[in-house]
Amino acid sequence: MKQYTQQNKQLKLIGWLMLISASLLSLFIFQWIKSQYREAEQRLKEDVQLIFTTIENNIQDSILNRQVAAVMGQQTHGDSSLHTLSFATKDSSLQTAPIRGKRSIHFYSNKPGAATILHQNDTAAADAIIIGPDAAPADHQVANKVLRLALQEIMNNIDVAAFKTETDTALLRKEFSTAVVQRFGDIDVRWRPANEAFSLFMYRSRDAAKEDAYLSLTGYRLYLFKDILPQAIFCLALLLLTVLAFILAYRNTRQQNLFVRQKDHFISNISHELKTPVATTKIALEALSRYDALEDPQRAQRYLKMANWEINRLETMISKIMDTTQADHGVLALDLQKVSLPELVQELTDSWQQLLIEAQVSLQLDIREQVAFVKADYTHLTGAIYNLLDNAVKYGNKRIRISIYKSDKSIYLEVADNGEGIPQAYRVKIFEKFVRIPQENIHNIKGYGLGLSYAKYIIEAHRGRLTLERETGWGAVFSICLPEYSAEDEV
Repeated sequence: MKQYTQQNKQLKLIGWLMLISASLLSLFIFQWIKSQYREAEQRLKEDVQLIFTTIENNIQDSILNRQVAAVMGQQTHGDSSLHTLSFATKDSSLQTAPIRGKRSIHFYSNKPGAATILHQNDTAAADAIIIGPDAAPADHQVANKVLRLALQEIMNNIDVAAFKTETDTALLRKEFSTAVVQRFGDIDVRWRPANEAFSLFMYRSRDAAKEDAYLSLTGYRLYLFKDILPQAIFCLALLLLTVLAFILAYRNTRQQNLFVRQKDHFISNISHELKTPVATTKIALEALSRYDALEDPQRAQRYLKMANWEINRLETMISKIMDTTQADHGVLALDLQKVSLPELVQELTDSWQQLLIEAQVSLQLDIREQVAFVKADYTHLTGAIYNLLDNAVKYGNKRIRISIYKSDKSIYLEVADNGEGIPQAYRVKIFEKFVRIPQENIHNIKGYGLGLSYAKYIIEAHRGRLTLERETGWGAVFSICLPEYSAEDEV
């Protein structure tokens, strides 16, 4: 008993350790997935910020270009004379020559170290740049140098304040929304009031004031979940496999402990059952040899009958154990033949009459079909029904019913008793080997826990089934279903 208590404590400890390990693993996986979500969120924020900045810069550049073009257009259409811009240069190789052109800009130098730009809008005479002492066509390198100097002088004279731009918010939202959808799919862009709660994905133009509305993303969580979906699936699969392994290991350990306990009970019971017939036979033989029992024929006959009965009981127990072992290894051979189930039951109950009378058990036969044949091994089928009847006598409450009836080309045989029945916790396990129903941890009735497992194997070997049923007014009701004998079985 102490051994079983210790095993239960160890099993509980193993269960708690597995539960704690699974909980810690779940917490670790949750935190890791959470960190992956935050990293994906930060990546999305940086990518969207880059898109927003790029689009905003492009829009402002476009507006600035249009304003510069507008200013230049105003100067062009407002004055048809030459516009002159002079600047100093250290390059004295610039010479000039007259040239006629239309709507052109010309460069000339009339003294060393200086150059002049003329913007001509009509057909008036103008000067062109002549590069080099031989008045050859302009060299690209020198021309580029002059252009850069001229552009620098132009920018220095531009009023930057006149070109201050404000971002087109409608265009910004349109371009930003299009770029976000093309890049990230179902993410949407919406305007949010400035007084609304802060959003992680909040984008406001550089020109906007703090009280202005801002752009924010909606529907981005689905994108983030899809982004971390592979990691989440891997973690959940790892957690599921780990928990499943823990459950299987725990169940296996519990079943091993239960099997050890059942085995110990079986050894204890079978040892007692084997010892009883051996001891009884030994006493009978000693009485015959020591107490001159042979001189009294009646007493000698009584001792011999006692020894013979115990030997037969011992043979029955050994046969049952051997049959169960053969059934486990699948080497049980069946001699199938046409068997009348009502006749088999009648013969079996006739052999039990004396025992039933001594046990004061009432047996009720409910044979609704007198002609009910099955293809079966007579000996093993008898043994299976014998075990059901034996359990009914041992665990019933002085009342047994055996029923035989047909249904859907099948023959049913039921053995019912009016005992306490099978507890719910044992209704599935009752057909396993060595399983017995304890009463306050004590088996009041001796047995081996092999009868029902043997009976179930035999019935299934006959292509039938053995089940435990419920019926009002009765305790345990065991039902055997066998295929009805047909003409095909004769082949």
